[in-house]
Amino acid sequence: MQTLIEFYQTPTGRKTIELMPQLFQESMQRTAQVLNPKIKSVMQEIIAEELQRIN
Repeated sequence: MQTLIEFYQTPTGRKTIELMPQLFQESMQRTAQVLNPKIKSVMQEIIAEELQRIN
């Protein structure tokens, strides 16, 4: 724990803290760009299978 405290007191650690919110936001946006089409495709398959099952 002390090592982490020391790291975040360095210029690099402070810069990391400063940039972290932006990095998380960009990461979430990119993840959504990749996953959303796949999720949509899987949902369409599930709906098609369920419609076949009930008809």
